[in-house]
Amino acid sequence: MRFQPVVLSVLAASALAPRAFGSFVAPDGTNFPWTRGSTPNSAYALWEVFTSPAGPNAPDAGVYVGGSLPAAAPSWNAYDTSGQSFVTGGGNIYSITAPTSIRVIAPNFDLGDSQTTTVLLQVRTQGTEILPSSVHIGGVAPVETVELSRQPLGGFGGFTVDTLFRWELQGNAVSYEIRFDAAESSMSLDRVAVDTFTTPVGCDSIDFNGDGLFPDNTDLEDFLSVFGGGPCTTGMCGDTDFNNDGLFPDNVDIEALFSVFGGGNCLR
Repeated sequence: MRFQPVVLSVLAASALAPRAFGSFVAPDGTNFPWTRGSTPNSAYALWEVFTSPAGPNAPDAGVYVGGSLPAAAPSWNAYDTSGQSFVTGGGNIYSITAPTSIRVIAPNFDLGDSQTTTVLLQVRTQGTEILPSSVHIGGVAPVETVELSRQPLGGFGGFTVDTLFRWELQGNAVSYEIRFDAAESSMSLDRVAVDTFTTPVGCDSIDFNGDGLFPDNTDLEDFLSVFGGGPCTTGMCGDTDFNNDGLFPDNVDIEALFSVFGGGNCLR
């Protein structure tokens, strides 16, 4: 799935200038092309209080599943595999003796290879931070990492840090296991959120305005606003270069758009 250029610009700005301590990002159809809690084939879970270091820990602060999960899908879970951690009085997973090794299990729809899946992981840690090279899903590193906020812990040393990781994965599996490790001992896992969004392959490249519909009048207006703009070698073509020839929309691109114009809902 390709995001609109403005989305990436906003996230890049966040990475360069971390915000004051605040909330995680909530997909709302603007910052990401789906809306948490209402878009079909999307899912969400939030953990704020953990009860067992080794799990199971069900999400306690929010869950949404926009579709039917298959019988084989596991339950939501977030836990540590180091065997050296405990739950603090505030409900964090913490180890003073070893780096924790966190697993987050996100059940999904098992829709197969005809789909693409976006996974967002957002994590709040205190003290020691996440080892960046350890973050992966099935060996695949995130395509984007954004530090959302950073606040000093005062006398305890270190920082409270909110970080967002994004993956764009081929296909749609029955579940996703997200892994990340602490850089060293004394990382306190305070909060975790996972969002997933699944859409058919090809829908993202023709839904110009990201509203979940095959091209309609709104898409056409946006499309025509940059029609015939010349080469887009700076990488700003976005979803307008239907035929991938490195040019802003021309006659070939517009023929491709009209071939699927008004095709209905492309989230089905």
